[in-house]
Amino acid sequence: MLIDLHVHTVYSGDNDLDPRHLITRAKELGLDALCITEHNSYEKSAPVLAVAAELNFPVFRGAEISTTLGHLLVYGLKDDGWVTRRYWGRLPGEAVLQAVTGVGGVVVAAHPCKSGYQFYGSQLLPAYPAIVGIEVCNGVCSEDDNRAAALLAGELGLPGTGGSDAHRFHEIGRCCTEVPGWPRDETKLVAILRAGDFRAVRRPG
Repeated sequence: MLIDLHVHTVYSGDNDLDPRHLITRAKELGLDALCITEHNSYEKSAPVLAVAAELNFPVFRGAEISTTLGHLLVYGLKDDGWVTRRYWGRLPGEAVLQAVTGVGGVVVAAHPCKSGYQFYGSQLLPAYPAIVGIEVCNGVCSEDDNRAAALLAGELGLPGTGGSDAHRFHEIGRCCTEVPGWPRDETKLVAILRAGDFRAVRRPG
């Protein structure tokens, strides 16, 4: 099963990607599912579920959280209860990891080597059980950025995921994650990610 594990829509507040156009394009590309990861919120993606049901296409939900440890892709959240305060900028990374662990979620380090970004705590990653992978194929990163992320994953002994990081129509599906079988829900997806049973896939385009 091919899942684009890192996708944004208009509900992230920094683009105009309509969920209907997103899902229609994913189907055209032959993807099996999407995971919506709006910025700093799990709840923002809720409206996408109605569109997904109407178009009969599997959609999972997560979040991309800006932290002092870099951008974290979080899977397994139930709501935004982990947000303890309103904030500008980055949340304390260790506090986010503890909150994710508390709700049984898992974390992937997003585009850790993207030009202009820094995964400040990359040397600490193995110390956190919630960290299950590194995004080694990001659709908006350069080849050099993704290559460096793959080297980091190897150094840390963590498997790699793929996600388009799409904010625009033409970016959808560039990178995906292949998982075995067909996860029925987000709980099953989290179990697969925790087990490390996945691999990054680069697609043409």
